[in-house]
Amino acid sequence: VFRKVSLEGTGYETPVGGTLKSLSRISSGDLKRKLNYLNDSVKKRIYIKGPKAVLSLKSVFEKDCKWGAVDNKVDAPKVSKKQTKKGGVVYLVPVPQANQAQIRIGNVMTSIETSQEHELTGFAAQFIGGGFTSRLMQEIRVEKGLTYSIGAYASEQKNYGRKGINTFTKNETVTETLEAIKRVLETNSKKIEDEHFAMAKRYAKGSYLFGLESTSAFLGNLIYFDHIGRAYEEIYKFPARVDSLTMEQVKRKVKELFDPKEQIILVLGSKKLKGPLEKAGYKVEELNYKDYL
Repeated sequence: VFRKVSLEGTGYETPVGGTLKSLSRISSGDLKRKLNYLNDSVKKRIYIKGPKAVLSLKSVFEKDCKWGAVDNKVDAPKVSKKQTKKGGVVYLVPVPQANQAQIRIGNVMTSIETSQEHELTGFAAQFIGGGFTSRLMQEIRVEKGLTYSIGAYASEQKNYGRKGINTFTKNETVTETLEAIKRVLETNSKKIEDEHFAMAKRYAKGSYLFGLESTSAFLGNLIYFDHIGRAYEEIYKFPARVDSLTMEQVKRKVKELFDPKEQIILVLGSKKLKGPLEKAGYKVEELNYKDYL
């Protein structure tokens, strides 16, 4: 539901896995046509990691397999404007017998937002909600005990991106949780503590390098860089670029990514949540979950 609501009007709102309605329209003939397309029309890129001797395979691919250096060019719509849903509104999705509320807060990132400041964008999201030492985790879980888990992300794709915050809480503490999240975002767009900043940099560098240790993770990173058009050399520049980030840059990016006034807020839980949310000053719009299956 959150994907469709937060990306409405961008061309990317429909999940790639389809819906119950779209899946029912797929025939065996459709599958065969798609398989033939993937086999015969789509160019492939092969990634191999190993000792330097694997370079000898290049001539095998080019001469024996007749595979040359051909890149895919897929035209996809670029998101150049915000989606059509309004920020500052709580979209309530009532579900029967809900004993807790799922909370999703976020918005789409445009192609312009995703083409610059990659390290700054990722660091700002991680600083706010990546790992146990993040500001959201420390405030919402450790200090207030409103949830067991909360995280933030700023995920880039080739022509668009998504930024958001995921958590859950008891029905009775939904408004308190939303207000606490808002305070964390506003506070850290104005002031960041030296200790928190230094700790976040150490965590960012360590987790990034750890994520490249396995062969599959390293190749996955190369595939991702190719997808969004980044040079492989940037992988090795990551630690130095994180070190060079300033508090002023991070505060600015936190404001750009997670300004509470611009976020789409979705709450999935009890129908009874509408009253407390409206009492807390939120404009509430109800959505029927069946329309999104």
